[in-house]
Amino acid sequence: MKKFMQLSTAIALALSFNVTNATPPTDDTGTQQHKGSHHGRGGPHHPPSFEKLLEKFDVNQDGVISQDEIQFEHGLFFDAADTDKNGFLTPAELEIAHGQKLATKLAGYFKALDSDGDGNVSQAEVSSANSPRLARRLAKHFSEIDGDNNGLITFAELQAHKQAHFKGKGEKHLSRLDSNGDGLISREEFMANPPMLKHLDTNEDGVISKEEVSQLPARGRNAR
Repeated sequence: MKKFMQLSTAIALALSFNVTNATPPTDDTGTQQHKGSHHGRGGPHHPPSFEKLLEKFDVNQDGVISQDEIQFEHGLFFDAADTDKNGFLTPAELEIAHGQKLATKLAGYFKALDSDGDGNVSQAEVSSANSPRLARRLAKHFSEIDGDNNGLITFAELQAHKQAHFKGKGEKHLSRLDSNGDGLISREEFMANPPMLKHLDTNEDGVISKEEVSQLPARGRNAR
């Protein structure tokens, strides 16, 4: 399971460079942001650090990321997500794979916020969070996440809030990856034209270097 989650994180990094603009970006709590929000569309967004990309993709540890390495990780993720082993991914299989990654990420956030370990996150705990960015976002949506309005957020409430905003992710990926329109994503379709390489390989030499990533300017969130 740990290996699967690492692969899921890796593929999410790759897919994030080709997300359609129709869906507003989401914050660390799974809350969609809209125009007018302090952290909404048009706000600065920096690409993942090169070190993080290397950790996920640099299989031969040569300090750059090649198309073969990206496609290798794509292939591993495809095999893990293809639970019925029929050689195709359905929207449901994609959504399950992404849901597992998001659930693990969310559990880490909740554990860090729940400073007294009582299984609840209070507004005081949100205010004292180590991440000011996360604290601001949770404070803004606290009442929305707190389903029973008791002034505390449980992990179940946070997860339910997240799931509501990420529902349908599999269909969105299907619309981008299903080139022949048969309602399924083949291995060939999944492996074709990695969007991460297209966006980060600025000199088009087939590899992503630290210099290329470091020279990318901040982009609006709607460019993700």
